[in-house]
Amino acid sequence: MFCKHCGTQMPESAKFCPTCGKINDVAEEVIAAQPAPQIEEAPISDYSDASNPVEEIVDVQPQATYFDPSAEPAFVPTSTPSFASQPAKKESGAGCLVFAILGLVFGCSFFLSIIGIVFSYIARGMLNGYVQRNGSTSGPASAAKGLSIAGLIVSWVMAGIFTFYFVILGLLLGLL
Repeated sequence: MFCKHCGTQMPESAKFCPTCGKINDVAEEVIAAQPAPQIEEAPISDYSDASNPVEEIVDVQPQATYFDPSAEPAFVPTSTPSFASQPAKKESGAGCLVFAILGLVFGCSFFLSIIGIVFSYIARGMLNGYVQRNGSTSGPASAAKGLSIAGLIVSWVMAGIFTFYFVILGLLLGLL
């Protein structure tokens, strides 16, 4: 049988198309053939009759539960998780190197030196984490260490020159 909406082939017993989710012809015919359910409504006067017993309302107060340290734990792992047995992946420090290079490149720009400061500090932060996890710098992380320091120096010097230039320019033009 094929869906009449999208044309996908589907099993004969399927009520809905697995692709588009529309109801199929057989299910539509079954639904259309079923009569609407009849709901019997009791007259309102039956509810006020004294012969109908009314359930007694009981006020239940919640009970406080406390932590019992001597109780058995609900879950005790029987084995170590599978990720604990896998060897740790060695970092290369390439991410530190990328941010150090970006810090140096932006730091050399007169107008973008602030971005160079930010990237250089990000590289330094990444290097600190790298050293804490691996013990020392090696490979790309070693190069990133020198480049991030150079990026900070160049960026701060360019930011200082940029600020000094605009202060002098403002004083000369009488804007300050």
